[in-house]
Parts: sequence; structure tokens; C-alpha cells
Amino acid sequence: MGQIAAVISRKSTDVSDVVRRMLEYTSPYQGDAHGLASEMGARITARIPEIPGSPSILGHKHVKVNPEDPAQPLDQHGYTAIYEGRFWRSSDPSDANAIMGTLSPEPIRGAETLLEENCSLALAVLDHGKLLCARDTMGLVPLYIGENEELIAVAS
Repeated sequence: MGQIAAVISRKSTDVSDVVRRMLEYTSPYQGDAHGLASEMGARITARIPEIPGSPSILGHKHVKVNPEDPAQPLDQHGYTAIYEGRFWRSSDPSDANAIMGTLSPEPIRGAETLLEENCSLALAVLDHGKLLCARDTMGLVPLYIGENEELIAVAS
């Protein structure tokens, strides 16, 4: 479990400070790990990492609940994903493996498939500068979206 923060700039400006602030203010708990990802790569560290400026960034504050829960973001097939939630009827002990396996290799089709499954999750995928967001149909894991003339931000 943890927190998701994702921001994409409408004007191609750097959003790294916005994502960092979102992760800092989500809860008083420091978290077990923090990860940031942009089109230039991902970093996971104990504290919120520095990352080169980018117009689209995913951020995650990891709070380890299950021993198999990996720190995020997770990279595969040229895109990066972060999620919060559970995949209820998976035989895989790691929700990350089940979720990323379902997303692979086409994240849009994979997200549609995930939402048909028995899960409670919020998901953000950064794919070549585009942000894909999804949540379970019941909204058990909330996904908040805000926008203005400069940016679109997502949090859970």
C-alpha cells in the first residue's frame, strides 16, 4: 500500500517539484521507499529521490504491507506503472506480478482486462509521455483527478 502521484504538464514544463510535494504531503508516515519515474527512467530510494525535470512524472510512496509487495514504479515493455490495491483471485503471491502480467504488453487493453477482474486498485501508467489512469469499478481504492490550464494531476 502507499500513495500514487502522477502529473503531466499541458505546456511541457517540469512537474518534478509538484510530484515531490504531492508525495511529501500525503501522510505523516515516511514510507518504506519512494519512487519517481519519467520518460528518462526511474529511481527508487528510501527518501523521495531527485529526478531530472520532465513534463510527465509518476511518483509512489511505498508502505510495505505484504512481503511480496515491491517498491514502485515498475517498468516493462517501454512503459512505467504504479498501482495501489489488490488482485483478489490471483494464484500469484505477488499482486505486482499479476497486475503487470495483465497489463503486458499493451497497457490500455491490459487496464481494461484488469477492471473486469476481481480486484480493488488504482493504477497510473506513463507510456511515451501519455498518462493512463484507471480504478476498480466500485472505487474501493480512490483515484482523485485534478486539472487546470497548466497540468493534470492524479493521486490515490
